[in-house]
Amino acid sequence: MPDLAEQLALDFQDGLVRIMRRYYPVIAEHAFEAAAASLDIDIAFNLDNPKVQDVLDTLLDKISKDVPETLKESIRSLIGRQADEGWSVERLASEIAEHATDWSTNRARLVAVSETASAYSRGSILAYQESGVVDEIEWLTAGSDVCPICEPLNGRKVKIGEEFGAGILHPGAHPACRCAILPVVRDR
Repeated sequence: MPDLAEQLALDFQDGLVRIMRRYYPVIAEHAFEAAAASLDIDIAFNLDNPKVQDVLDTLLDKISKDVPETLKESIRSLIGRQADEGWSVERLASEIAEHATDWSTNRARLVAVSETASAYSRGSILAYQESGVVDEIEWLTAGSDVCPICEPLNGRKVKIGEEFGAGILHPGAHPACRCAILPVVRDR
């Protein structure tokens, strides 16, 4: 399955990668903590953990592999502000659209939503792995108006790290994917 950049034919600049480098850890930490709380276990998110770094590196590799040098230098000014000010997805999308003049707000929001979903899924998966009580995850669609990519995945359970479908390891399976994963908790 093509990655997000290929599917949207997006032009990124290394500035966007630098923004996401600050944004991904925040999202992954929230997902990790929510997953740990839902499992009622006490595990801490730690940026020094090599597994956390692997997740963040994978996210950055994915977004950066098709990054030509096309966006204006102004996007670099967003780097520090994004994480320091705790921007929402909508704010991040708005800032990207404002500084990437060839993008629409909808296109920028789509990138922000899609990358947030991917980071959240990966953060959750990491917590499930670290928990010691989750070996499998289950795909959950958003309910109504489910796309043809995700519809056959609904309710499918796989071992962590296995594919739900062709090249699909977790939500977002595609831009604007609204799906989630659930832990399948083994008997304690």
